[in-house]
Amino acid sequence: MARLSFVLVLLVGLLAGGLGMFLLHPAPPPGLGDAEVRSIVAQIMHDAAPAPAPTPKVADLDPAQLDQVIEDYLLSDPTILQRMNDRLAERQQVAERAAVKSQLDAHYADIYQAPDNVVLGNPKGDVTLVEMFDYNCTYCRGALPDMATLMADDPNLRIILRQFPILSAGSVDAARIAVLVGED
Repeated sequence: MARLSFVLVLLVGLLAGGLGMFLLHPAPPPGLGDAEVRSIVAQIMHDAAPAPAPTPKVADLDPAQLDQVIEDYLLSDPTILQRMNDRLAERQQVAERAAVKSQLDAHYADIYQAPDNVVLGNPKGDVTLVEMFDYNCTYCRGALPDMATLMADDPNLRIILRQFPILSAGSVDAARIAVLVGED
């Protein structure tokens, strides 16, 4: 429907333009040949055509002047730099989240479905919390009461405990001992 309306408006415009050309430029006097009529029509069309827009010329800017213009602009509203920094931080955060998600997706089975996972709470829970811990980590030990509270509050919580021995060689030894004890 819109296309039909456009075509009708275009045709009406062309007809009106032709009528206007006829009224402004009456028929050529009798006795003119085809070549002369074409020349007159070409002249009329040329006169009616809009003049081409001048091509802008690239200004030769002195880098020192340009630097000063930019500096003046930034100093006139220093919040521009803060907004730029905030936008950069947002973009970096989005990129970091995407990278972490990609890594989690790539290692999904290793993290969530490993046969040696220790599962607390509801093994078929609808929410999974993965606790990566080191036996020598005081913060990990401190998180234990909070995990117990979470399990008590949400009966559908599944907690997976994953050994992550990173603090010392003693951490690695403790993890190995735990694996051997778990095998018996």
